[in-house]
Amino acid sequence: MRTYNAISNPYQEKGYLEPKIQGQTYLEWLSQPRRSAEADLARLRQLWKHELRVRQQLIQLAKAFRFHGAAALRLAPLPGCRAALHAAVQGIIRRGLA
Repeated sequence: MRTYNAISNPYQEKGYLEPKIQGQTYLEWLSQPRRSAEADLARLRQLWKHELRVRQQLIQLAKAFRFHGAAALRLAPLPGCRAALHAAVQGIIRRGLA
Protein backbone atom coordinates (compact mmCIF):
# COMPACT_ATOMS: atom_id res chain seq x y z
CA MET A 1 0.00 0.00 0.00
CA ARG A 2 1.32 3.38 -0.96
CA THR A 3 1.67 6.06 1.69
CA TYR A 4 1.30 9.72 0.87
CA ASN A 5 3.24 12.59 2.33
CA ALA A 6 2.21 16.25 2.36
CA ILE A 7 3.60 16.91 -1.10
CA SER A 8 2.31 13.90 -3.01
CA ASN A 9 -1.11 13.65 -1.37
CA PRO A 10 -3.70 13.90 -4.17
CA TYR A 11 -6.44 14.70 -1.63
CA GLN A 12 -4.95 17.70 0.11
CA GLU A 13 -7.23 19.93 2.09
CA LYS A 14 -8.23 23.09 0.31
CA GLY A 15 -8.39 26.05 2.66
CA TYR A 16 -10.27 28.24 0.22
CA LEU A 17 -13.25 25.88 0.44
CA GLU A 18 -13.61 26.41 4.18
CA PRO A 19 -15.76 29.31 5.44
CA LYS A 20 -13.89 32.38 6.59
CA ILE A 21 -14.80 32.37 10.28
CA GLN A 22 -12.14 34.77 11.74
CA GLY A 23 -11.21 32.71 14.79
CA GLN A 24 -14.73 31.67 15.79
CA THR A 25 -15.99 28.16 16.05
CA TYR A 26 -18.07 27.03 13.11
CA LEU A 27 -21.29 26.97 15.16
CA GLU A 28 -20.71 30.52 16.40
CA TRP A 29 -20.08 31.68 12.84
CA LEU A 30 -23.15 29.83 11.60
CA SER A 31 -25.45 31.32 14.23
CA GLN A 32 -24.41 34.97 13.79
CA PRO A 33 -26.88 37.18 11.93
CA ARG A 34 -26.52 37.61 8.20
CA ARG A 35 -27.43 40.59 6.10
CA SER A 36 -31.00 41.64 6.56
CA ALA A 37 -33.78 41.81 4.03
CA GLU A 38 -34.48 45.41 5.10
CA ALA A 39 -30.97 46.50 4.10
CA ASP A 40 -31.25 44.69 0.78
CA LEU A 41 -34.67 46.21 0.14
CA ALA A 42 -33.30 49.70 0.87
CA ARG A 43 -30.49 49.07 -1.60
CA LEU A 44 -32.98 47.90 -4.24
CA ARG A 45 -35.05 51.06 -3.68
CA GLN A 46 -31.95 53.19 -4.16
CA LEU A 47 -31.00 51.32 -7.33
CA TRP A 48 -34.61 51.64 -8.57
CA LYS A 49 -34.33 55.43 -8.30
CA HIS A 50 -30.88 55.84 -9.84
CA GLU A 51 -30.32 52.93 -12.26
CA LEU A 52 -32.60 52.56 -15.27
CA ARG A 53 -31.17 49.11 -16.04
CA VAL A 54 -32.07 47.83 -12.56
CA ARG A 55 -35.56 49.29 -12.90
CA GLN A 56 -36.07 47.42 -16.17
CA GLN A 57 -34.73 44.20 -14.65
CA LEU A 58 -37.07 44.50 -11.65
CA ILE A 59 -40.08 45.10 -13.90
CA GLN A 60 -39.11 42.12 -16.04
CA LEU A 61 -38.67 40.02 -12.90
CA ALA A 62 -42.10 41.11 -11.65
CA LYS A 63 -43.68 40.00 -14.93
CA ALA A 64 -41.93 36.64 -14.68
CA PHE A 65 -43.02 36.36 -11.04
CA ARG A 66 -46.66 36.83 -11.97
CA PHE A 67 -46.54 33.87 -14.32
CA HIS A 68 -43.95 31.56 -12.74
CA GLY A 69 -44.19 32.41 -9.05
CA ALA A 70 -41.26 32.30 -6.64
CA ALA A 71 -39.22 30.13 -9.01
CA ALA A 72 -38.51 33.27 -11.03
CA LEU A 73 -36.60 34.75 -8.09
CA ARG A 74 -34.00 31.97 -8.08
CA LEU A 75 -32.20 33.14 -11.18
CA ALA A 76 -32.67 36.87 -10.68
CA PRO A 77 -29.62 38.86 -11.84
CA LEU A 78 -30.20 41.44 -9.11
CA PRO A 79 -28.42 41.93 -5.79
CA GLY A 80 -30.16 41.02 -2.58
CA CYS A 81 -31.68 38.09 -0.78
CA ARG A 82 -34.86 36.38 -1.94
CA ALA A 83 -36.98 38.00 0.76
CA ALA A 84 -35.99 41.49 -0.43
CA LEU A 85 -36.56 40.60 -4.08
CA HIS A 86 -39.94 39.09 -3.19
CA ALA A 87 -41.00 42.25 -1.35
CA ALA A 88 -39.80 44.47 -4.20
CA VAL A 89 -41.61 42.40 -6.82
CA GLN A 90 -44.81 42.36 -4.75
CA GLY A 91 -44.64 46.17 -4.47
CA ILE A 92 -44.15 46.57 -8.22
CA ILE A 93 -47.10 44.27 -8.96
CA ARG A 94 -49.30 45.97 -6.33
CA ARG A 95 -48.65 49.38 -7.90
CA GLY A 96 -49.49 48.06 -11.36
CA LEU A 97 -46.09 48.73 -12.91
CA ALA A 98 -45.68 45.19 -14.26
